[in-house]
Amino acid sequence: MKRGQTIVGEREKVVKASERMEERKKQKRKKDLRLGVVIAVIIVVIAVIAVGWKMVSDNQKTAEPAKKVVEPKALVVDESGLNKVSGATKEYIALIEGDLAEKGYTLMRATLASGMMRTIYLDVENIPYYFKISTERGAAVEAEDIDRMVRYLKENNITPSEYVDVRVERKAYYK
Repeated sequence: MKRGQTIVGEREKVVKASERMEERKKQKRKKDLRLGVVIAVIIVVIAVIAVGWKMVSDNQKTAEPAKKVVEPKALVVDESGLNKVSGATKEYIALIEGDLAEKGYTLMRATLASGMMRTIYLDVENIPYYFKISTERGAAVEAEDIDRMVRYLKENNITPSEYVDVRVERKAYYK
């Protein structure tokens, strides 16, 4: 012992040293706990981002289904002689073919008019004249106008000699 110190004073120093050690251990545990919490939060954030990324990529895959090219059953004739009919035109002809079938008509032939853009001539089974239609209008609308015109002509005992033009909505012309 040093001079001027008592045994009690020496004990207090030892106790204080042990308290400091305990305090350091507590601080180290708190620091380790904070580090563990930060690592856990980072892992959760990464997991959430990964799950969100997967969901977005899955939605993009299902949102864009493979486009099926629909081929018409009717004969498609290109009057220009190029015989290059686009997929969109074939799809339109197939759509109008289906719409006409729903109304009880069978499309026999679709002719792409030479020198006339967006115009198709349709030959329908058991009808002696053809129909002029426009691809700018919906296939269902064109089929509806064809059906209305056929019914109108039958009711009024009119037989056009050449064609019926239904390219203008809710109006039809025959020759």
